[in-house]
Amino acid sequence: MRTLGRGHESEINVTPLIDVLLTLIVMFIVAFQIRFVHDIHVPPPTSHPATAQGKPIVLDLKAGGGYAINGEVVSPLRLVDRIREIYLGRPDKLLYVRVGDGWNYASVIDAVDRAKSAGVEEIGYVPPK
Repeated sequence: MRTLGRGHESEINVTPLIDVLLTLIVMFIVAFQIRFVHDIHVPPPTSHPATAQGKPIVLDLKAGGGYAINGEVVSPLRLVDRIREIYLGRPDKLLYVRVGDGWNYASVIDAVDRAKSAGVEEIGYVPPK
C-alpha cells in the first residue's frame, strides 16, 4: 500500500466490485431456473389439412376496375352475395386479395370490408402477377 500524503491511499476498494459480481451471479442463477418453470402448451394437430377444401379463394381487384373471384367476373352489386355463397359451407374463412393497378387504398379497404361483412374471417394479400 502506497501513501500519497495526508492520509490518502492509492489502493482500490474491491468491496463494491465483489458485491456487484455476487448480485449478478445470483440474478443469472435465478433467471436460469425461471426459464424452465413455464410449460409450453401446443394446440393439438387438426384432423383435416388446410388444403382439404381445395382451391383457395382469390378476390382479384382488376386493373381496369371491377372484381373477379378465382377468374369469374362479379359485379360490384353482387360481390357480397357471391362471397357469402362461396363461404357458406367452408370451415376455413380465408380470402386472398390481389390488387391490380389503379386501385387506391380506400377502394381496397372497401372491398375487404365487403368480404368481411359476407363472412370472411381472415384476409391474405397476394402480390400482383
